[in-house]
Amino acid sequence: MIQKRSAPEQHDLLAEQLWLTIDSERRIATLNFDIRKSRNAVSLQVAEALAHLSRQIAGSDNFGPLGRLIRERQILLLVLRSHCPDVFLSGGDLRELAAASETQGRTYIGQMREFTQMLRTGPLVSVAVLNGLAAGGGAEIALATDLRAIVSSTARVYFAQSLWGVPAGWGMMTDLTNKGVFFSERRRGIAMAAQDALDVQKLESFGLADARFDTSPQADDACIQWLGAFADRLGQCPPELRTALIAERPQHPADKLAEFDKELFDKHWLAAEHRNRLNSFLAQRSEQSKKR
Repeated sequence: MIQKRSAPEQHDLLAEQLWLTIDSERRIATLNFDIRKSRNAVSLQVAEALAHLSRQIAGSDNFGPLGRLIRERQILLLVLRSHCPDVFLSGGDLRELAAASETQGRTYIGQMREFTQMLRTGPLVSVAVLNGLAAGGGAEIALATDLRAIVSSTARVYFAQSLWGVPAGWGMMTDLTNKGVFFSERRRGIAMAAQDALDVQKLESFGLADARFDTSPQADDACIQWLGAFADRLGQCPPELRTALIAERPQHPADKLAEFDKELFDKHWLAAEHRNRLNSFLAQRSEQSKKR
């Protein structure tokens, strides 16, 4: 008998504009954006809600819907998804920001840096589902995630910041460096000054597209299946080792990684979990041999 899957929990972060769905069975949390009146632009209210969520995920606020689940390692992926047609995120809400005070502007920038930093270094693997344009701050968020899945041929990461008289401010220049985009600091600066854009082909050529479903007739369904299968594979890694590889290793400078890797390997090599999995594999292989 096929067991029916339980429906994901839904938690409103900002009524009808921003909400969280938690699928405990798949071990996936999805952050949903649907701010159609501004084409998914990030307002002051949205930035505040994202900062609160970041603290929950990072562990400094354990009282929200994700806090307990993350502590108990029941959620593995944080998926960012837009419900605004052909737009992932269009950056800051320019009308609102033009009228904001300097104090409001500084608070806003701090909150958005907190959010993108959580995407880069938090305990959950972050995935942007690109259904269209990611511009300005939206481009920064799309590049801050660990993985990107493309569900539309209109997906595009557009560096619009300098068009409005500012550079990238939420960490994208560092992301461009770390992800090897444009290959030199000067070329990165040229791309930013020229408001260059990465279409689907360029995203692939730079290794920024981890999965593509834009040619599938059921792109969203195919993407959801891929996310579930990815979470399953991630969940097979022992929790302590998974945390070390995903959350702890990136915090070490490059000249310390070899030492970290050696210590991590020595810690797990022939330890209880390793022996249990070896014995389980050998027993399973023995059973398969008997059936032949």
